[in-house]
Amino acid sequence: MDMIWWDNQCYNGRGAKSEYASEELNLGPANEMEAPCGDCANYAACRANGTDCVAFRDWTNRGKYSLADSKGRSTIGLRLKQVA
Repeated sequence: MDMIWWDNQCYNGRGAKSEYASEELNLGPANEMEAPCGDCANYAACRANGTDCVAFRDWTNRGKYSLADSKGRSTIGLRLKQVA
């Protein structure tokens, strides 16, 4: 087992182990819906080309996505963009 070394003098006497041990990690939103890619026809193309659609971007940012846009089109596979 590797031991983690901690020295309070590195921080000019500030801080203690317990201050940092209780911090919560922000791992993004809790996903309320399953990933939209499961039954999408563009899944293989998106994976090969590095693109994503409106539904996937919303799902990664908010944890959910709308099934249709304002014009009634399915958001899954709509407006593909290159991942930067």
